[in-house]
Amino acid sequence: MFHESSAEGWSRLALYTSREILERKYRERHGGELSAGKAREIIAHLEQARQYFESAESAGVLAGPLEQYYGVLAFSRAIILLRNRGAREATLTKGHGLSASLPGDAGIDQLELQVSAGTFLELLDATANAETLVIRDATKETLSFMGDVLLTQALPRPPVESRFSFLDLLARTPQLARLFGESLGTRPNSYECHVLLWGKAVNVELYPRDFKLPSPGELVKSLCLSGDVAINQRHEEWVAGHTTLVIPVVDGEVTSYGKLPHIRMDHVIDRYAGGWSLSRLGSYFAGSHALSALVRYYPTRWAELVNHQRDDRLLPVIGELRRLIQLDFVSVALEELER
Repeated sequence: MFHESSAEGWSRLALYTSREILERKYRERHGGELSAGKAREIIAHLEQARQYFESAESAGVLAGPLEQYYGVLAFSRAIILLRNRGAREATLTKGHGLSASLPGDAGIDQLELQVSAGTFLELLDATANAETLVIRDATKETLSFMGDVLLTQALPRPPVESRFSFLDLLARTPQLARLFGESLGTRPNSYECHVLLWGKAVNVELYPRDFKLPSPGELVKSLCLSGDVAINQRHEEWVAGHTTLVIPVVDGEVTSYGKLPHIRMDHVIDRYAGGWSLSRLGSYFAGSHALSALVRYYPTRWAELVNHQRDDRLLPVIGELRRLIQLDFVSVALEELER
């Protein structure tokens, strides 16, 4: 059965498998009626997703990622159907929207993903490829969140035919940052931060932690910062290496926060080459697809990895990614159904 941390999410999800409740939530979202046929389609995908995730929990490591991915895929299609008024099961693109390739006898760290038309992009479009973050108002003396800004960032999505590596994805997953850095001996592409509103500016304070931060010039490029963002570095011993991004807020307008870099879970994340980003939901989809591709198309190399015969420096990172997808994906997906 499901781990305790994901049990509540699945329990809440059961609301969406009641046709009457689903119709009410659809009406609240879209202002129109949900047809009986479309309701059956959404419910079928959600129930299928649950069964695939249950199967993934009991499956062995050689097949588990495939079961997990089918659960992610079914859940993603349910989200698209609910959020897109015109979508029906018959109109959804049959392709998954990602393809994976591993050249010759290359190691798993050379796995590359390519974006195409399909469920992946339909999911990003249906959810606006969005992240939600809280900006703490530093002028408030209370620790309450009452005066703070809850912001939804709609991130630029990857164009068709965009390419990125599996390592690119792992390096931009905040929960994997420390494991990624220690396993590969290289700096991840996400940096721990605090986000504070100070009057007419948002301060994004970056902390080096286990790895030295990039230079200001490198940050401007990797975070795709606009020209009016100031970068301040601290050299006092107690804050040595800390960097602050000072982002102006025009007339207190929330829309001006569009100049913010990609922020997720108290981490600033580098853009991918081309200036686009992936939300947490999109990242989980891509990560699950990559692992399922290894199981489906490169089973020998996958077996070599899990048996510690090759590339096993990646095993701690991949193991944690699988755990995150199994336990956290349902919560993130549920947020998208309810947002």
